[in-house]
Amino acid sequence: MVDPLPGPRSADDFAGLDCLAPGVLEVVPATTAIAPAASSLPRLSAELPARLLLLDPADGVVGATMQIRSAAEFFGAGEIALVDVGGDVLTTGTDPGLRSPLADQLALAACVCTGLPARLLIAAPGIDGEIPAETVLARLRMLAASELPPLTEAHIGGIRDVFRWHPSEASGLLAAAASGRRGVVEVRDAGDQVTLTAATATVFSVNAKAAMEVTPAAQLTESRSLTQAESIVRGLTGISELRYETKKAQRLRDRRVRSPKPIRFADRRQVRSRGAHARCGLHQHASSLGTPRCDNPQSFRRAVRSPGIREAWPLRAVHLSHHGPHSQSFRPPP
Repeated sequence: MVDPLPGPRSADDFAGLDCLAPGVLEVVPATTAIAPAASSLPRLSAELPARLLLLDPADGVVGATMQIRSAAEFFGAGEIALVDVGGDVLTTGTDPGLRSPLADQLALAACVCTGLPARLLIAAPGIDGEIPAETVLARLRMLAASELPPLTEAHIGGIRDVFRWHPSEASGLLAAAASGRRGVVEVRDAGDQVTLTAATATVFSVNAKAAMEVTPAAQLTESRSLTQAESIVRGLTGISELRYETKKAQRLRDRRVRSPKPIRFADRRQVRSRGAHARCGLHQHASSLGTPRCDNPQSFRRAVRSPGIREAWPLRAVHLSHHGPHSQSFRPPP
């Protein structure tokens, strides 16, 4: 979701949601975000081979639990699989690189609180640049996680085109790794580096309840509002995403809006001087909460139609290489 407004969106921020059952709201192609909000979810609903439901966090874990339980009942699901790319959901709350714990912890607690069997699937440990891969892997071992077959080119075939326009940094890099791309990539505005290896496309499965018991999610189970959940997470981690997003939105409010332009490739020497093969350039066009190029709904709507963004796949630079004696420049897939 690329949005100029701080915080997550609730059901009240959309028009045209399909109500399948009480608390079960489906995003469809005709759904629209109510200005000044903006959302990529309607387009995703048209292009992904899956149905998208809106998980409204307004009523905290108690409300989210009800929504997930109602959706499971509506679709006849007997098990929940919660997916996290990067593995920062396994934070203890004190990890130095942690940036965005609220949504992960709220979702984990809600899935467990449904009472249904729930698995937590961790893909590409460390890929989001928050918690190092070795730390995530150590916690997976502690939780007796099982390793599943890695993702491959065959798994991403049906969703590849989405990454030509959708600004999902971690998921895009996971797709790149599943396609065989290898190398060091700069991510986020801070220039953190992650490495795509053969292990990046690995997926692990762990009991969600066991994971909840060792993370801040265990303290959220009785929360009845987003504000309450955010306050608890802030007290446990010292991190307030809502405060950060509010300050960033205020800082960008008066900046001149510029329409997205075709992807500009990062300078090879500058990127390599920092030890990376490529730079992930999603923040250039559509970083969460509005960059200079996407800080209002009109700019975002132009962005998701921009030929330049469609050509990005997930990476801005063309220097991410296949490692080995036959190294070659990265190219977006055809």
